[in-house]
Amino acid sequence: MTHEMLVALEVEDDDATRIAAPHAAPAGGRRGGFRYDVAVARTLRREVAYPIHRVFTIHFRDRAACARLLADPEYARIRAEHFAPAVRHMTVIVEYDR
Repeated sequence: MTHEMLVALEVEDDDATRIAAPHAAPAGGRRGGFRYDVAVARTLRREVAYPIHRVFTIHFRDRAACARLLADPEYARIRAEHFAPAVRHMTVIVEYDR
């Protein structure tokens, strides 16, 4: 069963997040990928104090594949180098299997 996450971001550097995605794709592609990536113009309701600029879904073969990606040292390096400087806050809105 496919495991998916819906994630919201407060983006500090939109260009850097676009640069980060292709770097993360090979690591994620071995285990899953992105279904949607949306730039948000206006948020009507949120449970977090920070603004939300981006929302995306990421999918994996299963929960174990997600855990392996998050534990992968290459993914951690890519995330630290490209994603962390560009994103001020991140919230996983929901995780589900489909």
